[in-house]
Amino acid sequence: MPVLKYYNTTTSQWEEAFVGATGQTGPTGPTGVAGASGATGPAGVNGVDGSTGPTGPTGVSGPTGATGPVGATGFQGPAGSDGASGATGATGPGIADGDTLSGGTFTATGVVATPTTLIQFKRGTAANLSAVNPTLAVGEPCLESDTNKFKIGDGSTAWADLTYHGVQGATGLDGAAGPTGPSGPAGANGATGPTGPSGPAGVNGSTGPTGATGPAGSNGASGATGATGPTGDDGVVISATAPTNTSVLWLDTTSTASAGAGATGPTGPSGPAGANGATGQTGPTGATGPTGPHGPAYINSIIFR
Repeated sequence: MPVLKYYNTTTSQWEEAFVGATGQTGPTGPTGVAGASGATGPAGVNGVDGSTGPTGPTGVSGPTGATGPVGATGFQGPAGSDGASGATGATGPGIADGDTLSGGTFTATGVVATPTTLIQFKRGTAANLSAVNPTLAVGEPCLESDTNKFKIGDGSTAWADLTYHGVQGATGLDGAAGPTGPSGPAGANGATGPTGPSGPAGVNGSTGPTGATGPAGSNGASGATGATGPTGDDGVVISATAPTNTSVLWLDTTSTASAGAGATGPTGPSGPAGANGATGQTGPTGATGPTGPHGPAYINSIIFR
């Protein structure tokens, strides 16, 4: 039976991808009592890896055909119950290098001339594979049926973390932008900011002219005259006859002498002030004069909120 191998970049070795057809399974015999597990033997020494041959030139890729429309996925029926496993058939003879097969010759590189076996990858849509996220066996390929991209398992990494293999076509052009959606509702108004500083004070307007003074009111009646205080001592006696008080100066009004008059004597002390008379009635208030014109208008500041 032909054996297909692939180059595993993780182990840097060629490994079998598919095994020949298994013989028909016989009926399952009764299960015997499980024997005790033997001790694990020591691991053998890895052989020396052979040198890698030069890579051949890559052929020109043909144009990618248009992808047909994907048909609707049918409903998945309920899974049937597993049938009983049959007994394992006898192992067929091994294939040695150089053996002649029905479809060609088996070689050490795993290349089989004129293969006749139909090979199909495990497959599923990209959405289904992402949802299930399977862990593929070592060397197990799996194809996304709607994107034609595939991955190869390593036995431990889940599907989402594996990388795609094979040549990928160039990314198609971006489609036209869709129309702009409607505007969302307006947000609530933010808090009012602090009041800005007051502007400079304007220039004071000029003072208007003073209005004309109204006419003076009539004087009120004079109060009663207070009592006259006692007369003080005269400094100079002015008379035609000599005074009897010889301590004062006398100005003789009948003298014809040419000599000047004597010096004026000191003023006697003032008598005590008489009591104030009663205040007379207040006269009527005069008419108010006309108001002078207003000065220019003045605005201290304007604050915008």
